[in-house]
Amino acid sequence: AASALTCALLLVSGGGGWVSSTETSTLHSAPLVKKSSAESFEFEIKAADAKKHFIASGLAGSISLWVSAATMIPTLVGIAMGSLISAYFFGRQSRGSVVYYQPMLWRWWAISGCAGSLSFYLIEYFPFHMGMRMEVNHPLCAAAWLGGGEILARLARWRLDAILPWTGANAIPILIACLIAVFSLPSLIMLSPDRYFWVSDGFLWELHQNYIHEFQSIFTWAQTRSRLTSVVNLFTFPFFGLIVIRLLLLRELGRSWRGMLTLVAFPALFITCLGMFQIRWLGIANALWLPVIPTCLCLLFHKGFGHTFTLVEKVAAGTITSVALLTFPQNSLRYTIPAVGQEIALSRDEFLGRFIRDVSHSIRRANPDRELVVASGPMTTSQMMFFGGMKGMGTLYWENIGGLKAAASLFAARTESEALDLVKQHRITHIAAFSNDLFAFEYVRLLGPLPFGDQSNDAFIPSLINGAPLPQWLRPIHFQPPVGMTSDWVMMLEVLPNQTPAESHIGIADFLEKSNDFVGAINHFQKALTLTPENDEIALRLGALMLIYGDDKQAMELLDRGLKKVSPTKKADLCNTLARQAFLAKRHHQAAVLLRRSLEASPQEPVATNALAWILATSFDDSVRKPEEALSLAEANTVMPDRITYLVTLAAAFAENRRFSDAIATIQQAIHSLGEPITDSKTSMVNSLREQLRSYEAGKPLRFGGQ
Repeated sequence: AASALTCALLLVSGGGGWVSSTETSTLHSAPLVKKSSAESFEFEIKAADAKKHFIASGLAGSISLWVSAATMIPTLVGIAMGSLISAYFFGRQSRGSVVYYQPMLWRWWAISGCAGSLSFYLIEYFPFHMGMRMEVNHPLCAAAWLGGGEILARLARWRLDAILPWTGANAIPILIACLIAVFSLPSLIMLSPDRYFWVSDGFLWELHQNYIHEFQSIFTWAQTRSRLTSVVNLFTFPFFGLIVIRLLLLRELGRSWRGMLTLVAFPALFITCLGMFQIRWLGIANALWLPVIPTCLCLLFHKGFGHTFTLVEKVAAGTITSVALLTFPQNSLRYTIPAVGQEIALSRDEFLGRFIRDVSHSIRRANPDRELVVASGPMTTSQMMFFGGMKGMGTLYWENIGGLKAAASLFAARTESEALDLVKQHRITHIAAFSNDLFAFEYVRLLGPLPFGDQSNDAFIPSLINGAPLPQWLRPIHFQPPVGMTSDWVMMLEVLPNQTPAESHIGIADFLEKSNDFVGAINHFQKALTLTPENDEIALRLGALMLIYGDDKQAMELLDRGLKKVSPTKKADLCNTLARQAFLAKRHHQAAVLLRRSLEASPQEPVATNALAWILATSFDDSVRKPEEALSLAEANTVMPDRITYLVTLAAAFAENRRFSDAIATIQQAIHSLGEPITDSKTSMVNSLREQLRSYEAGKPLRFGGQ
């Protein structure tokens, strides 16, 4: 946009094609304005200086063409149309005029633009990437610019001096070459768009029109916003056109000024009209309206300009200028000032971004040396590539149309074998679908194509989202959305083409267990154990789940089997962990059994001893409590590293044996052990101990784990 703006501004500062017809005129830092008659005054600049401005304008335009050909080509078309209109209506020289129109300036403008375009093309693509891509800066763009500039010069000379474009030495071959140069680019696009102009692809066209806001028409965009907001944000700068029209109507305004105002305003007006169909053009249109401001100011504030405007005209012009220049800063301040000094709350999109970041980091940590390739929605894929340092398919825009279609083909596959072939072909390692970026369904619709809004639930990835069984070569990975996204989810699948059926069931069981679907996890662990009956590790994991959520007897059998071949230290740790899970699930009998197994592997281990004594003294299950054994274990556990925990368990064992005076003395000792002062971190513990003390004073032993 900056280069396009500079291109237009340099054309105006170069006189827009008008040069001085006097030998004494010079180029000043400000435009030199001289009366050509009693009723008009003109903009004067030497021909040599005007040539420099036009050459600089061409170079600026070539930079913009290099950065974004899609943006600059319509701008060049607008400039060409503006120059023709300017030359046609205002180019004829009148007798005694101090300026005349020099058509050959457009030839120099085109030569410099063509040279710049070719140079930047060679810098970017030579020698290994020279192709026929018409979406970007290309030699055909440079040739079209060169041919178009020559045609502009000849048409203007025809209008001004009545010299036919096809007359003169070699005029016809030159004109034919120029026409070929101009029409080669659009002809290739029209004849073979699939080969030379990917942007016209139906897949991309649907993607742009329905899912990317900047490709929507102004009428579609405005439906989601108030009319006032739409007018102010999008049409503030085009209001400068009213000022230009008013100036063009001034009788004393010379032909050069009229032509310059037309030249500077028409490209902006042309791009604004394109913005009616796709709002993305309005950004460059606003940039092109900016040169209108200095052009009008140079005219209005020059001492030779003698017209007096009415108060209404001055107020209107001041209002348009103020609104145009202050709209965007005002919008920024409107959202910034109220937020100063307030706690910043994350938006839903920001929560999603953090979640995708965490998921990407987690996958990368799990695969530090693996080349990762992810297939997901276009935006999610880009974020995962950035955060996880992985490759991705299906990123925006036309440059990756092959990747977009490949990702869509995977998501829309009709069979598992078709999907697996695509996964292997593109070396995909992970497939992701986020609830906030459900392009799984849109990929299928775009590839269909189906009408906008329709969904196909029987395609590969949509069917998995809707609960279809996973194929053997996919393993689900569990990720819990953070607070603020409790209603959202992610389906993350790791691709493992060589995974066995048993490994597939284990992976699904892992996922279901982390998702708190313990019945489903047990079911898949049982299937995995059926396929590999010798696998003691599966037996151990299945037993651990069934201990809490399944059959007790079978669970203990599986646990005993799984614990046989592990070392005593690992056995003790596993039993302690499983006992804690059973205790929290209020299965005290199973917890006590596991703690006994732990003590068999590691006799007199103080933490396990204390835990067993606590369960035997305080369980809500009468069949579990064993007062004498609890007291024996508690009294013998003097090496317990946590003194207060030891005293609390010993007091509970005393109370269960009806020795309440000993229980009271022991719990008071625990309270005194906390010391003074009672800080916030100790308050909850002190309250709990005092509650136990009141229970013992009332002659009631402790009970935990009941309903």
